[in-house]
Amino acid sequence: MKKAMVLMLVVLSIGLMGTARAQEFRQDSDLFITSSDLLGSGAAECIQDLFGLSGPRERRVFTASASPPVNTVTVINKTGSSIEVHLGFLANSCYQPSAFSSFCTTGSNQYICTFPVGNNDSQVLTFTNSTCTASFALSVDQDPWQGCSNTMAEFTLHDYWSFNNTYQDTFDISLVNGFSVSATLTSTAGGSYSATSATGNQTNLGVFPAGCTTCTGQQGSPCPGDPAQCKTNENPVGGYPCQITQASGSDYSVTFGQ
Repeated sequence: MKKAMVLMLVVLSIGLMGTARAQEFRQDSDLFITSSDLLGSGAAECIQDLFGLSGPRERRVFTASASPPVNTVTVINKTGSSIEVHLGFLANSCYQPSAFSSFCTTGSNQYICTFPVGNNDSQVLTFTNSTCTASFALSVDQDPWQGCSNTMAEFTLHDYWSFNNTYQDTFDISLVNGFSVSATLTSTAGGSYSATSATGNQTNLGVFPAGCTTCTGQQGSPCPGDPAQCKTNENPVGGYPCQITQASGSDYSVTFGQ
């Protein structure tokens, strides 16, 4: 009984810390909104479960402290026409647009580059330095964290957690800046997370509903919205967390359109 009570307290503490980190990431993104030169400070960190959780009932054991393998993120276009994908990095991300200069063009903002993807085509982003944290977002035909009609896929890859000596990935589909296009994010470790409309995302795992900066509320939201669209339970166990965290080492795909 004592061991069970201790474990419950630890899970509750970690869950609360995860909520705070998710709010911190939303605030960091807001810094980018008010500046064309700075994407903010801090990285997207949100603990989904003490043991890792990629689905409502699937648990994943933390990995050893060895460096994780190389990650890839494949961007797939199913919108019905060609798109321009905007890849934006947080200012403190170890990776920056220069790592993808062979196909991604940087404009006036040093933290953002763009690349075209034809209909039914794809582009692979390869993150070869597995001990280098990458914090970034992907959006279609507009810069990440801008405007109020902007579906985004957000990632933090190879994030080192010193408290348990592991590398973790955190990701989500964000409608904080509104909805512009359907998006589905999948992981080779298992799990598929999607937003196909501006409303009705209250029980969608791995999705920030429209305007819901804190998952369950709209504190400091950059865009007007209906608080009823936010989630009522973001608990990793039995709830609907807005961010998913799992051990590093998986490959991911982001499909825009259906």
